[in-house]
Amino acid sequence: MKCKICGYKYKNNLSLSRHLRFNHNISLIDYKIKYENFKVPKCICKNDKKHKGGINFHSTCGDDKCIKETLRIKRLEFMKENPNKTAWRSKNISYSEKVFIELLKKYKLDKKFLIIREKSIFPYFIDFAFDKIKIAVEIDGSQHNLPERKEKDDKKDKLLISKGWRVFRVTAREVNEKGEEVINRLKLFIGNEKKFEKSGIILSKTIAEKRKEIKIKNQKERKNRNGLTLKEEKSHISQRRVERPSYRELKGEINELGYSGTGRKYGVSDNAIRKWVKTYEKYNI
Repeated sequence: MKCKICGYKYKNNLSLSRHLRFNHNISLIDYKIKYENFKVPKCICKNDKKHKGGINFHSTCGDDKCIKETLRIKRLEFMKENPNKTAWRSKNISYSEKVFIELLKKYKLDKKFLIIREKSIFPYFIDFAFDKIKIAVEIDGSQHNLPERKEKDDKKDKLLISKGWRVFRVTAREVNEKGEEVINRLKLFIGNEKKFEKSGIILSKTIAEKRKEIKIKNQKERKNRNGLTLKEEKSHISQRRVERPSYRELKGEINELGYSGTGRKYGVSDNAIRKWVKTYEKYNI
């Protein structure tokens, strides 16, 4: 890519931004608007987005209503693109849900069916989904008695039914006090004695559990990749302004030209060349 003012070749917006600031005294956003017909993004209310340093493409105009609506839209987009992830719903399981899981195990329903807690059916989550037979079990706390919550539950039920699910609703109090009766009613509702090969209960993980998994995964990656995870290695490489030679070629050029001469060849300082060598020797990248 070339600068449309002077023809300077650049690899990314960071190098272009530095070039524009030092050589043409113009900001990147002004350059984009003037020379690339870039249209400044608007907030959802159609006003300009605001930020202390100018325009921030990930912010809003600053109004609280716009911020909440923008967050809501982003969450819905995430749920749609990542149906198996529950980033902001990860939480400790409720007492009633714990009781229900024990009931499922006691009456061996987990041996017959694949049951998934917090299964995503955009834009909702099912409390307990009998996945193969499309039975949605919803355990309702006292908050579900509120008129506005009942309206939301009705919308959710209609959507699930339209997608082929059958909805079994039970109160948290019934689960806690009349567990056997709830299971008997559920069996009648299911009306299916077929035993599936893949069965069991799949629970959504809490944020702490997910963080622990990521930490263990990163530790294994660092052990096998000379101290860096794959993501960190890609980040290191993406930030390079100059394409580097292999370690063998670099050492040969240093022996022939010295650190300063090699630095001039690649348009960097001699200290940068020393850092390249250290990076190769430490991380092998």
